[in-house]
Amino acid sequence: MTPPEHQPEARTAGAAFRLFALLLILIAGTAVFFPALDFDFVNWDDPSQILNNPLVRDLSPAGLTRIFTSRVVRQYHPLVTLSFALEYRLFRDNPIPYHLHNLFLHLLNGGLLFALAYRLSGRRLLPAFLAGLFFTVHPLQSGAVVWISGRKDLLSAAFFLSSLLAYQKHLEEKSRGPLILSLVLGGLALLAKATTAVLPLVLLLADWRAGRKLSPRLLLEKLPLFLAAGVIAALSLFWQLAPEAGIRGHYGWEFGNILRAGKTIFFYLKAALFPLSLSPLYPAAAGLPAGSGPLAGAILLALVPLAFFTDIFRGEGGRTRLFGALFFLLCLLPVSRLVPFGGTEEVALRFMYLPLAGLALFAGGGLDAWFPRERFRTATIVAALAAAVFFGGLTRQVIGFWRDGEAFWSGVIEGYPEFDLAHHQLGSYYFSRRDYPAAITRTERAIELNPEIAYSYVIKGLAHRELGETGEARQSLSDARRILEEMGRTAEALRVSAYLREMPDSDTPDDE
Repeated sequence: MTPPEHQPEARTAGAAFRLFALLLILIAGTAVFFPALDFDFVNWDDPSQILNNPLVRDLSPAGLTRIFTSRVVRQYHPLVTLSFALEYRLFRDNPIPYHLHNLFLHLLNGGLLFALAYRLSGRRLLPAFLAGLFFTVHPLQSGAVVWISGRKDLLSAAFFLSSLLAYQKHLEEKSRGPLILSLVLGGLALLAKATTAVLPLVLLLADWRAGRKLSPRLLLEKLPLFLAAGVIAALSLFWQLAPEAGIRGHYGWEFGNILRAGKTIFFYLKAALFPLSLSPLYPAAAGLPAGSGPLAGAILLALVPLAFFTDIFRGEGGRTRLFGALFFLLCLLPVSRLVPFGGTEEVALRFMYLPLAGLALFAGGGLDAWFPRERFRTATIVAALAAAVFFGGLTRQVIGFWRDGEAFWSGVIEGYPEFDLAHHQLGSYYFSRRDYPAAITRTERAIELNPEIAYSYVIKGLAHRELGETGEARQSLSDARRILEEMGRTAEALRVSAYLREMPDSDTPDDE
């Protein structure tokens, strides 16, 4: 037994080691993502979320009301819009503060996960350190961290993990204060991203891990969060499926969605373990990337029962590792396409931001279980650090996709050369940079792939106009107006007509 006089020193040493481990995680995350501070906005949601969003320009009481009663890009995340509004008030369109805020939130989340893993592992430092490091430097985090519009994943995860950490404190101390705090933080998470609606289920999972039996009392104490989550989830699904949302490729429910969800989850799991050949965007029209077919889904289903016949979910820490695995699956459920609703993207790297926290809890506890003896601890730490360096190096490469619009859409085209929207968006980027010949080349390719993409004709026409090529400009704008009228988009067709009225009738000036 430790003599009483030595206990304070022991606690101090433990705190020092925890602080050192946390600093290592934060330094690693900063080193990996710091180059993103030089990155620009990307013409993929950044204009709609920030640059062209009237909501971020008004912080008056009426403006705040509109922020909390409006959707942005078919989604309800008022706290994210509020954070952008505060930054816009202070820094306008300077991207550096936005990127710095994203980096801060990511490092905060790494610290929160470290603290959560430390508590869940019975205050053991190694699994907490491994979980925090894995989460912080992984390449799949790139989309959420260095894409400014990825703020919703970062902010929602901060409230989600804080809520779970407070709830764990409630379970340990049996006090109501942390429970109330957990519910409040959970509500804030819902106001940052609707997919956090799974939080009440994760809290029930924490109850199970702590040995509490499911009872009406456990459900009742979480009832406010269940109700809020249900409302936000229902509204989000309704808005996504509404015809006016303009989403292409709606899907109905069918039994095959279960297999589809399995294949989607397998893609994310494979990307987490082998984050190679990643793309900044995966078009829905292209389907799941290669290697995520029926065989992949079958392998995933086979792994689940196999895991229960091994020691990974047994013995000391077994429940914690199973908690991490189920945390991963629950957080992936909203984006698994089990209830698919179409859209531009089939899968997305940023969708793994919060689920990766569960996988990190599993991985940290798993490594600690597989190498329980002291003589293997050094090897475990060295291997983990080597993996972190490897992942960190990959992350430094992947974040380059988000340097600016050219890098982003060029990266998409490299993986999906037939994706019309990528060529259109790259043409739009070139037009905004006044590189009109390049804008024409890219929009012509978009039109070749999809002759009904009206705004490619608009950009092409305006680029021709800037080059003084009036005939080509009139032809492209006339084509755009025709397509918009056929689609019933009268107001947009009228705007194109205004462009046409501003133009002379020919390339050659009239004779005097």
